[in-house]
Amino acid sequence: MHGAGLRVSDLKPQDRPAVEAWVAGLSEQTRYFRLHGAVSSDASALVAPLFVPNPQRLVVLAWEDQPNGVVVGGAQCVLTPGPAEFAMVVTDAWQRRGVGTRLLDVLMARARLHGVRAFRGAVLASNHGMRTFCARRGFAVEPSPRDHATVTVQKEFPSAA
Repeated sequence: MHGAGLRVSDLKPQDRPAVEAWVAGLSEQTRYFRLHGAVSSDASALVAPLFVPNPQRLVVLAWEDQPNGVVVGGAQCVLTPGPAEFAMVVTDAWQRRGVGTRLLDVLMARARLHGVRAFRGAVLASNHGMRTFCARRGFAVEPSPRDHATVTVQKEFPSAA
């Protein structure tokens, strides 16, 4: 089963060492795709903004479900008027195993509790894996109005029954 052996949780202050270790272990390509070119080897600096209290940011982590589980993915959204800006990244070894789907489902559920009705994100045009993932999850994938290097992915949430 995809996503088996995982648990998804909200980000907590005590998660910082595990998140730093996770980010430090991401491949250069995965960092490039997630950060749109800004590839830094300083994991501490990259994750620091996640740990600044911000009620407008939701962050969820996927953990390998073992006694000393490690972070294998993360997703966040910024609660903005209109579509909430979202982003996510999954460790290379865990890609195409259901982690992204689980993260996105949990993040969307949490965001809907805050009144969010849609997600929007920017994806590098060369990131075919993420573009395909988003299209399969019902996101519209369109050229970015800002530049040719990215595409915009957007999804309206179905209204609650």
